[in-house]
Amino acid sequence: MRTQLSQKFLAAIESDFAIHGAEIISKMRQSHPERYAELCQKLIQTTEPPSNTGDMSGAKSADDLGRMLLESIGADPEKITDSMIARAIRANDRFLEDLEKIAGIKKDAERKDRKHGNGIVVDEAAAMMKHLGY
Repeated sequence: MRTQLSQKFLAAIESDFAIHGAEIISKMRQSHPERYAELCQKLIQTTEPPSNTGDMSGAKSADDLGRMLLESIGADPEKITDSMIARAIRANDRFLEDLEKIAGIKKDAERKDRKHGNGIVVDEAAAMMKHLGY
């Protein structure tokens, strides 16, 4: 039902805009420039794909995950160093360990065992980031 209402509403807006759009936008810009700017911002946010969805499932290694975490907060991909990646991985490990402590989950030994191969457990980190809405 919600989808149908949304579709009908958008169709009505589209029809109205086709008739009055440019005139209304011009009036709004002149009489309420702050609302005009807010509308522009909202429209851009809804039409532009997000720069990073926070989906870490594509990480194939700990280094991939570290790089993705850094990029997710705006780090310039060209300036990310191996040292930064290693520090991001360690920060993420600490973050996951803290969350596990809060939740009363014991995984420290399991994570340490798996750390020796390729760093942190990528699937765990990706699942946690997705759960947290990143």
